[in-house]
Amino acid sequence: MTEKKESPENETGSTNQVQGDEELIPFMDTFYSLASNDARERSIAASSMIKHIFFEKEVKNDDKEGIDALVKDGIYALTRLMKGLCSGRASARQGFASCLAMFLRLSFKLRPNKGNDDDGDDRLWIELFMKDAKGPVEASEFVRNQLNDNTNIDGPSSSSDKKKKSMGKKNRSEEKDHRFGRLFGILAVVRSGTLVEASEKVIQGYVADLIDLYNQKAWLNEPSVHALKELFSCLSSVTDNDAFDNLVQRSLGNFFHFEKKRCPWSAEKIALYLHLQTIYMDRHIPSLPKCIEIALLTTENLDKEIGGGTIKLFLRDTSATVYPKIHLVWNSVWAYLSQTANGCTILRQKGMVGTESASDILSSLVKQVIVATLLGDDSTNDGMNNVTPSRRALGLSLIQQLLKLSLPADILEYVILQKSVVANFVSSLQKPSAGKKANILTPLAIEILQNIVLDLCSGSLDDTNVERRAAAARAFLRANPSFDAVTKTETVAILLELGVQSDDAEQNSSIARSARSKLWEKHLDFTMSNVIDRLACATTSEQDVNKSVDAMFSFIKRVIRIVDDDDRKRKLFQKVLNFFLVGAFFNLQKFDYQSDGKKVSGETDVLEVATKLKNAVERAPYECRSFMSSRFFSLFFDFVNSPSVKRVEGAKDNSKNVKVSNLLSESSMVKDSIRVMQKYGATLYADNMVMNEDGDEDENDEIDYKSVSEAFDGYKEVTSASLEEDRPLAKALIALDGFANALLIQLLHPGKPNADEDEVDEYDTCKEEILDAVSEISSVASILAGNEEKDANMNEDSATILKNLASVCVDVLNSEIGGNSVGSSSIRGGAPKLTREFMLLAWTSAINASEDLTVDSDVINTLLEAICSENALAQGEETADDNSMESDDDEEEIDEDWDSEDHDEMHLSFSSLKDATSDMEVDKDNEERGNGSDKHCNSDEIMDDEGDDIELDPSKLENLLIQSSDEESIDGGLLEHHEGADAALAQLIKLKQEAKKAGRKQKEKAELANRLRCIGLLEAIFITKKRLGHLSNQTVLMTLLPLLRSRTELAKAVLSRTTDKLHDTSHSDKKALLDKITDLIEHKICKTHLDGKANIDACVTVAEQIAIELRKLQDIDHCKCCSALFVLLVKAVTNHGDDSIDFVTSIYQPLVVEWSTKKSSKIQSVVFDDLVTKCQRMATFILTKPLIDASKDARNSYLRSESFRLLSSIYAVQSTDKEPRTPGEVSALKQNITAYASSICNALSDDDMMKSKRAREILKAADKLVKFVGTHVDANLSSVLEELDESISVLAEKSESPAIKSVCKNVRKDLSAVSSKVQELLVTSTAVMATAKKSSKKKKSKKK
Repeated sequence: MTEKKESPENETGSTNQVQGDEELIPFMDTFYSLASNDARERSIAASSMIKHIFFEKEVKNDDKEGIDALVKDGIYALTRLMKGLCSGRASARQGFASCLAMFLRLSFKLRPNKGNDDDGDDRLWIELFMKDAKGPVEASEFVRNQLNDNTNIDGPSSSSDKKKKSMGKKNRSEEKDHRFGRLFGILAVVRSGTLVEASEKVIQGYVADLIDLYNQKAWLNEPSVHALKELFSCLSSVTDNDAFDNLVQRSLGNFFHFEKKRCPWSAEKIALYLHLQTIYMDRHIPSLPKCIEIALLTTENLDKEIGGGTIKLFLRDTSATVYPKIHLVWNSVWAYLSQTANGCTILRQKGMVGTESASDILSSLVKQVIVATLLGDDSTNDGMNNVTPSRRALGLSLIQQLLKLSLPADILEYVILQKSVVANFVSSLQKPSAGKKANILTPLAIEILQNIVLDLCSGSLDDTNVERRAAAARAFLRANPSFDAVTKTETVAILLELGVQSDDAEQNSSIARSARSKLWEKHLDFTMSNVIDRLACATTSEQDVNKSVDAMFSFIKRVIRIVDDDDRKRKLFQKVLNFFLVGAFFNLQKFDYQSDGKKVSGETDVLEVATKLKNAVERAPYECRSFMSSRFFSLFFDFVNSPSVKRVEGAKDNSKNVKVSNLLSESSMVKDSIRVMQKYGATLYADNMVMNEDGDEDENDEIDYKSVSEAFDGYKEVTSASLEEDRPLAKALIALDGFANALLIQLLHPGKPNADEDEVDEYDTCKEEILDAVSEISSVASILAGNEEKDANMNEDSATILKNLASVCVDVLNSEIGGNSVGSSSIRGGAPKLTREFMLLAWTSAINASEDLTVDSDVINTLLEAICSENALAQGEETADDNSMESDDDEEEIDEDWDSEDHDEMHLSFSSLKDATSDMEVDKDNEERGNGSDKHCNSDEIMDDEGDDIELDPSKLENLLIQSSDEESIDGGLLEHHEGADAALAQLIKLKQEAKKAGRKQKEKAELANRLRCIGLLEAIFITKKRLGHLSNQTVLMTLLPLLRSRTELAKAVLSRTTDKLHDTSHSDKKALLDKITDLIEHKICKTHLDGKANIDACVTVAEQIAIELRKLQDIDHCKCCSALFVLLVKAVTNHGDDSIDFVTSIYQPLVVEWSTKKSSKIQSVVFDDLVTKCQRMATFILTKPLIDASKDARNSYLRSESFRLLSSIYAVQSTDKEPRTPGEVSALKQNITAYASSICNALSDDDMMKSKRAREILKAADKLVKFVGTHVDANLSSVLEELDESISVLAEKSESPAIKSVCKNVRKDLSAVSSKVQELLVTSTAVMATAKKSSKKKKSKKK
């Protein structure tokens, strides 16, 4: 039979039951199929052989021939099966061994006649197969002799078969096959179960054979011991204690000897030794045989020398076994230490061998063997560098095996997953540094880590599982608080159920949810304790403390994101927030709280946290406080923005209401916690930020949070009452409330580092800005709430509401509390982002609060001053006119010099003002000091023009000034000029210039960031749908020029060829602001609905300035932006009748002329495209004639082609869904048909226009014109059509392009049809005129 490819389902080697005789194989063919790699084919072959010999048919005693034939086949099969064990072909050993085991099992159980004939021979099949045996031997001994004869490398051992002995020496391959054949044969005998009835002599013979194999070759050690383990395991269950003791002692007495010379030890011997002791412990036998009575696996014996080595070294050397296979000694070790109870594998309480507990042995084994010799202990000098990858691979695999056991949580956490073990996972999984190769253990570590997580997370989430998961997570994070981030895995997240919650009913059951909450609470307690312990440890660095803080923050952040229960989420959040609040902002030196056992709602939690922190450290280091401050504000922001499952009834915009509700409730909680802490003596670091004249802390200048909160008491009731009614004014009030609370929360501060006065001044500034902003917000809210109660129009104070609020918003955005990066904002975390979000919500809500609130010019000016550059705001018409007609060369010079030093000082107006102010202050200080101030200047510091200190390295400066050769000296004490002085002076000048440049860039970057944040306020005005119909023309128009000029400046800077985009840190900010302004102009402002009654004179002025800006930059995006503004102006004057046409004519006709004739023009055709597309009626009157002139006289073929394209759009026949053309439009178009057709004919005869892409546009224009004439037939156009037809026919003859010829054919076809209509109209009109002439003559004759 041919060999078949093994299928995946048969790779496990499972035997498939054969059904039906059609699958059976002839007896003699079965031996070949037994060696197949296909497990199913081997199974069919074995079944066929067994059925042929034992189940083929019923044989009676009188059927001697049948019995003899089957006996003969059985003897042949037995011999052939044993010889086949020595075959190295394919899977011969597996097939023959499994078949032999079944053959022997049935031979020792079945009889030929099954006992039906009392007079017949009732012998077993094996006894019949022994007919050729010499002498009286038992069946088991016969089988052993046959096995030895057929697997003997030198041939049969019996004297009668000496003539069959092989005379030649076997090669290594044949020697290996025969030894493995004997090993597989013995295993087949063991698995057949026939040794149960064997004599002790036979069993000892098998043991001796296996020991002999063990001693022959090193590569046979492990498989031989595996066979011995299986043999003794088989006999232990069916042999009495005394017989088993005698068997072990007699057969293995010399094998287990502790003297090196007599019997060297190995890992395999240890495996068998422990296996036998495990058998006795499982059978609860009180005494052990003498050869195994010593407790081998103990803490003391790990380093004790036995038989040429130590147990530790023997176990370490098992790393030579290639993964995924693990040496069998480890299975013996785990079996020795564990037992099965209630379906779980647990550690033994106490073994019978020795007095040491299994947990103690396991701890020593992990520490002394797995960690010290395999993984490497990171506490040693060499660490993990002195271990090979194979040892580390074994160590990690053993950790995986141990975690499959149901170990107690404490052993799992502190023994199995101790710090050194976790460090190996980290080192194997973390990304290699630059220039280093990837770790070869990374794939293995990932696989093992995944298996560990699967093992720990298997089963239901009960209390035991919760403890094990929490312990594992603690172990990973204790070793590395950023374990998941460093290893790029989700190990800890999965253990803590922080993944995406499934819809599985079991996972969402009340029991599972309760267990999950318990798991999170346990882990949260650990993270807090870990931070406290690290704070209390004097040797722990601030960086390590911050890592633990960040681990707690990351955990609660993910919990907030996935928890769908508001109460559970809020409980966990408040616990962490209280921890950060106390740790970051409170000095606990005077804190004194003694618990009386009574829990007060809202007080106990924060007081318990404070007590734990005080016991660890009364005053945390500033670096830790500032980091916890950052995490406090970020966590506050994340919770406020977290989704909620609770819905506010009657609220349409639920997400915003939930955010405000979260902010107000948590702000109130923070304020209550602060009052409680102050009640028991704790002091805020922020209270002591102000220094008195003596430099001591002034404790009297405390921040009164209560007084700030009282500012909102007047409208809080209105806010809560209006929330369900969903009124715009109520929304504005609660949004303002949220804005104020977002500011108030930033009054918290972690204190100052080492009495840093700059930090104090900075906080004083922030404090003043916050309180001023809150006061102004309170005033705005009071006015709004008061007007709601009166139900009347806004009074005089109401007129300034939006202006005042806009000023507050701009000031906040330009300060550190709003996100300005100039100050040290690291302590604020997500607070600026939270402030910006609620500021924008308050601003948008205030705009919509009432129709009586108007966005006037004062509001727009306030926002424009914050968004636009000072140059853009101050630039007048005269300055613009001077630059309006610049040549290309001038433009290139501007572009090249845009980033130069002089231009930077001119362009950055805000920065220049600050520089000037700084220079004035420095000069003033110098005058006050007097002329002698230079004497006090440090020689290592030189003041620049801006008052900044430039530090010079004294050693470098000295090297520049010192003469390199000792031979050169100053003669006569005279000072000579030194060459190094010039170099030092040049270096000084260079440093000074670089310092100036860095200062300008920093100021510019800060200014750009502020402008980018403020632009959202102006966007909100134009985005708000309700406001789109209530913005005055003046309000809209006044925003155009400042924004456009700012855009022009930014576009020049971004597109400048001299800008170093890689090293210019502000380039990305400029690009972002440019995109924001462009989007605001094109998609917000230009889509505003105006009433069409704007002031013509104002629009003319604006249009002229837009045209000037259009000519400043040659860029398609810039042209699109200017074009959108032109269209907006056109729409703004549509209701002025003829004046509007004059206005549009004054804008576009000069642009068309310049675009088509001037070589240096920066105008592009998109300007006219927009007018044709968005204001086609106006374009019909304004652009038709200029574009026809351009199609004739434009300076190049491209512009002429573009002119025809635009004219095609103008003359295109309107679709049915559009508004039809007015008679005035049709008349205007007809007036220009003759000139248009003449231009087309001229272009068709022009060689420059004969290129395919140009000719297509001309033919398309001709086609649109023909269709227009066909729709609006005029008898006077007959000659025009004839001329056009002639020109197209000439083009068709001259062109070699098939596409052009095809288009010409189609156009002429349409042209012919239209000409026919024109002729019919001409005949009809001629007849009508003749009839009219006759009638008029008749009337004249009658009169006569």
